[in-house]
Amino acid sequence: MNYTALLGDLCAHQSNMLDLAGALDDDAFSRQFHADLSPVGWHLGHCVYTELYWIRETVLGETGDSGPLKQLYVPELSPKPRRGAALPGRDDMLDWCAGKQRENADLLARLYDRAHSHALLRDRFLLRFLIQHYAQHLETVQYVLAQRRLAEPTRAPANAGLSP
Repeated sequence: MNYTALLGDLCAHQSNMLDLAGALDDDAFSRQFHADLSPVGWHLGHCVYTELYWIRETVLGETGDSGPLKQLYVPELSPKPRRGAALPGRDDMLDWCAGKQRENADLLARLYDRAHSHALLRDRFLLRFLIQHYAQHLETVQYVLAQRRLAEPTRAPANAGLSP
């Protein structure tokens, strides 16, 4: 598969993650609905951080964007119960993530157009990795949203009896 098709897949996953996170209100965006699952906003930020780390820091040698985010988005450095409170505001974060995703997709396209020689770009490894990483977190976000629905009170009518 050529890199443009894979880049299209990555952009679709980025968009799906933004859409899921953007559909939530401020509370649901940063709330932990289950002890084993991080807030949706954290999953979005973690995916963008991962792009920044591998594309900009590892391949290009830049550290400006990913360094300050490490304490929040590297799982080993950020305990799950603290992640939601540490997130930036929902709207600011959605705007920042969307901008970084566009920049990263453009960077990847330029790197592949120029046939950059970094080992992570060979055989489109980095693109495939980022697609799978988003897919993993999109699946986990579905679990988070299911836990959110389970936490909602049921609204069965008080006089609705059960039939045998």
